[in-house]
Amino acid sequence: MVEEGLLSALTGALKCEEELLASLQANLKSFRHRGAEADGGVQTYEKEMCLGQIQFCEQRISSLRQAIERGENGLLGTCAQCGEQIEPERLKTLPDAVTCSKCANHAESTGRRVGKRVFNYRI
Repeated sequence: MVEEGLLSALTGALKCEEELLASLQANLKSFRHRGAEADGGVQTYEKEMCLGQIQFCEQRISSLRQAIERGENGLLGTCAQCGEQIEPERLKTLPDAVTCSKCANHAESTGRRVGKRVFNYRI
């Protein structure tokens, strides 16, 4: 079973991401109140950037929640493809990894995706 520290780190990372999401959503609401004071093109660009950041943050939150759930079920650290243990070094770099390095490399070389690896989160 994966060490408790990893699960704790994932929970902490999730809290940070949820706080970031709340901040981004508040920033998005502020665009509605800027009115004519901002250049229309600049405001549209900034709004689109904010929307992209929100979407990316939501994906990260989803990935972290799935990793925490896997940890609670005793599956965090087990490769979803081959069932072997995921390397500790890989879990330190990608704590929400769902595949071992061997399976991830194979999936990448064949153009397949396993799981929802959407970001690299360092703890």
